[in-house]
Amino acid sequence: MNRKQRRTTDKLSRSGQDAAIVSLKPYYELALHAQDLGDYVKAEQLWLDLLPRYEKAVGANDPDAIGSLGNLGVVYQKTGRNADAENCFLRTLVLRNQALEADHPDTATSLNNLAVLYKEMGRYSEAENFNK
Repeated sequence: MNRKQRRTTDKLSRSGQDAAIVSLKPYYELALHAQDLGDYVKAEQLWLDLLPRYEKAVGANDPDAIGSLGNLGVVYQKTGRNADAENCFLRTLVLRNQALEADHPDTATSLNNLAVLYKEMGRYSEAENFNK
C-alpha cells in the first residue's frame, strides 16, 4: 500500500468512526434523558448497551466511552449500588488520566464523583484525598 492509499484508508477509517459515534449519539442522549428523569432502570440498561458499542467503535479511551462509564456510575450511586459506582468511577478516573491531562475538567469531574461517593459512604478521609 502506497502512502496515498494509506492516507485514504486512514481517512475512511476515521470517517467510519465518526459515523459510528454519530449513530450512537441519539442513544447517548436518551440515556442521559432517562437518567435526568430518574428512570434509573432504563438509564442503566441504555448505558450498559452503549458502553461496549462506544468501546468497539472508538476505543475505551474515547471521551464518549469514558463519559458513558461515568454516567453508569452515577446511576449506580443514585440507586445505592455504591460498590458498583465506585468501580465505575475508579475505572473512569484511570481512563481519563490516560486519555487527558491531569488538570482537564473531565478528570476533575471523576475526582469529584469519587469524593462525593466516599462522603456519602462515610469514608471521609478518602473523600478528602480526592478533594485536594
